[in-house]
Amino acid sequence: MSDDHPGQVSVLEGDTFELFAQLRAATPVVHLPDDGVYVVTRYDDIMTVIRDHERFSSMHHDILQPVPEHLRSKLPDGYLVTIPTLVTNDPPAHTRVRKLTQKALSPSAVASYEPHVRHIANELVSAFADAGRAEIIGELANPLPTRVLSTVLGIAEQDRRQFEMWAHGVMQLMVPSIPEERRIALAEQQVEFRDYVLRMLDERTRTPGTDLISGLILAEEDGEPALTHTEISGIVTQLITAGVESTAAGIGITLMMLAGHPAAMERALGDRSSIPSIVEEALRRMAPARGVLRETTRAVELSGQVIPKGARVFALLASANHDESQFDCPGRFDVDRDQAQLSRNLTFGRGPHFCLGAVLARSEIRIAVETILGRLGHFSIPAAQRIPWNSSLVFQGPLSLDIEWSSPCQR
Repeated sequence: MSDDHPGQVSVLEGDTFELFAQLRAATPVVHLPDDGVYVVTRYDDIMTVIRDHERFSSMHHDILQPVPEHLRSKLPDGYLVTIPTLVTNDPPAHTRVRKLTQKALSPSAVASYEPHVRHIANELVSAFADAGRAEIIGELANPLPTRVLSTVLGIAEQDRRQFEMWAHGVMQLMVPSIPEERRIALAEQQVEFRDYVLRMLDERTRTPGTDLISGLILAEEDGEPALTHTEISGIVTQLITAGVESTAAGIGITLMMLAGHPAAMERALGDRSSIPSIVEEALRRMAPARGVLRETTRAVELSGQVIPKGARVFALLASANHDESQFDCPGRFDVDRDQAQLSRNLTFGRGPHFCLGAVLARSEIRIAVETILGRLGHFSIPAAQRIPWNSSLVFQGPLSLDIEWSSPCQR
């Protein structure tokens, strides 16, 4: 099925995917000397980068600027997000942390969270369901994953607004262009965040609950040392940075795709079982996380390009998801796409660093779509709307997205 229409989607993308296609054909590994990075664009090369941890390491500790000197004694392990746990770690150390963490994020554990996710989604939609129009990123896509993660982690209700501020502060620290004064203020907030997480860990150690943090404390694996409080602090922070923004973008992208493709919306309204595949195709079509960063441990050759030892490599997952060698008509949003092709989708990565939160993210996006369709029915994007787009190197998605529908009083 293809009901692509000229308009919102194509305008938003500009020439990005056409550029990716040109690079795959002519210059599959691009050296950007000003940024100190090699960008890899072909599916097979990207699979090599994300699977081969011996040549392409995730142990890059300088993703953030150094902790300000006056705060180093209060952040002895650096910013929590850089602690070697899930994202910034390699096997075998990564293997131990992943084994213990995935117990708390197993499909059965995520299934137990679904009533909470559905309750939060319904509560958010109830705030605007009668209005006939809403800015869906600010009113649903952004708050849903943050509130879900707060619930899953067991953050006390009275602390959630503060927790959300700290969570967004972590992500702001990753923006290299922020003013120095703001960077110091955010660093000071991270001291408060670290102290809060450590207090919470002490409390859950004494009195475990059913939340994810308690699950991480209690996680056991034969012959493996338990996770330390420092490691759990890093895991919690990396779950925030990896999960909140990409899940919010995934919700926005999927709703935008449905609004731009009426036949796909009809399918989703008439057959709820089709929604998981629709979500998967939307995430393939426009991956919220454009790519992942690695560092070479030795000189490596990919598609005829020699990448020196110690070089930064950016595996462009968004390009891999459009590689003609893997996907028929990759530029088309096709809700009938073969499941074998959908299974090649690299939105959540592959190999040792396959996203541990993928099951939760897919669940949140699916439930958000089900709730919108179930509560609002058909919706559309106003014809005159110009959608602002996050086009940073790492993330992409609508920064705001108005949708409209016939409210009950108009039907």
